[in-house]
Amino acid sequence: MNVTLATAVLSVFLEQLGLPVPAMPTLILAGALVRKGLIHGWSVLAASLLATLVADALWFAVGRRFGERALRLVHILSPGAGGAWSKSVLKRVPQWMLLFAKFIPVISAISIPLAASSGMRFGTFLLLDAGGALLWAGSGILAGALFHRQVDTVLTFVGRLGWTAGLIGLGVLGILALVRLGPSVLRTIRVWAAQFGRLGWEALLFVPLAASVVAPVARAQEIVLSVGEYDAARRSSPAQQFAVAYRPERSLEGFRSEVGVMYVGAGAAYAHVAVFRDVPIGDLITLRPSLGVGAYRQGGGKDLGHPLEFRSGLEIGVPVRGGRVGVELFHLSNAHLASHNPGEESVAVAYTLPVGVLTALGAHGPRS
Repeated sequence: MNVTLATAVLSVFLEQLGLPVPAMPTLILAGALVRKGLIHGWSVLAASLLATLVADALWFAVGRRFGERALRLVHILSPGAGGAWSKSVLKRVPQWMLLFAKFIPVISAISIPLAASSGMRFGTFLLLDAGGALLWAGSGILAGALFHRQVDTVLTFVGRLGWTAGLIGLGVLGILALVRLGPSVLRTIRVWAAQFGRLGWEALLFVPLAASVVAPVARAQEIVLSVGEYDAARRSSPAQQFAVAYRPERSLEGFRSEVGVMYVGAGAAYAHVAVFRDVPIGDLITLRPSLGVGAYRQGGGKDLGHPLEFRSGLEIGVPVRGGRVGVELFHLSNAHLASHNPGEESVAVAYTLPVGVLTALGAHGPRS
């Protein structure tokens, strides 16, 4: 259980530093363990408070030393923060609002260096920051304790996924990193890629995403290859799309998981994680509704308004010799995370190949 406590404290510290590491899920998990009596609630709360104060004190020192120039660093770590609107809002609110700043990620990122640069006394800041940290961390621990049965259900699902859960977790962290750090990091990559002439930055983005999907494919239950038409319904930016995904065998209450990546003409790319369920219609047809979330990079393709895009889809398939073939329809939308949310609809032909087929081919080799 000390591992859980250490993980919660580390995630709190890293999130407060501004890195794309979500701390609230670990606090909720810790709260569920507190409810079971496996760890002490006061230990989790005190350790989270200490981690928060250390990280926030560092930001306060940076804000006091560099003034509003420190907001440039905040804007790199959290692109939604540091804008003129957030600064103007914070300059109008009273100091005690620091108690609730941590519940609003964009405000939380900018509030500490801005408070330091505005001349707030360190003692006042420390008192307000400690109160806010106790409210924020305590709410996560309390939520875990109240909903510990639901947390157990999630942990059971993760346990059944086994090694796949770790890969999905890394995928989610990668998506969060793209959302938070994507614009600044990709600008740097683009400058580097320009030195290579023929190699565009879109290729640098797509290759590691594709490798992350293809690398573990030998242990996946199914491989899915698809080709289709991007933005098929509205055709404001039509293009060909190519996708690859893998689906592990493990399931929970009939639900399975999927990790995939899609490349669209003009350099756009989309990587996602999703859950789906097979719904048989008679003995031949199977419906496969799915729901997921992923990171979108526009490149020269359609502007979807935000790097975080939700994916809802439906595949209609029939079995064929050695696999399954079907037609997949799916929709991408940022769910109005941004004011610009045009969305897009794709249609594709998908071929699902069980890994057992590949294993059999490898074992027998070509016939003479």
